[in-house]
Amino acid sequence: MIGTRICAAALLALVALKLVWSALHGKTDGALALGIVGIVVPLLPALAAAAFRLRGFWVYAGFAPMWFFCHGVMELMAGNHVLLASIEVTLSLLFFGGYWLRTRSIKQAKTPASG
Repeated sequence: MIGTRICAAALLALVALKLVWSALHGKTDGALALGIVGIVVPLLPALAAAAFRLRGFWVYAGFAPMWFFCHGVMELMAGNHVLLASIEVTLSLLFFGGYWLRTRSIKQAKTPASG
């Protein structure tokens, strides 16, 4: 249960960070709209999984943190917006850590007790 909460919190924090990032660094009129598109597109698999009630929602939701992780690493390598990029990478890794905890707890619950 805690892994699911960590995943949800990290995903929401990533979306909030991307919104703030787009608002702060949008120099032109279309930059904010492009930033919102850059947030929504990685979330499309998760939105489709929720809409069609597919099993494994968090697997589909994992595409967004993977996308944001790659973006954060590219920004870090370029040297632009280092603080925001490092927060983005950290939140993405937090999502994957939460997913690992979630998967581990589900496997432990399915394992029959020995004895």
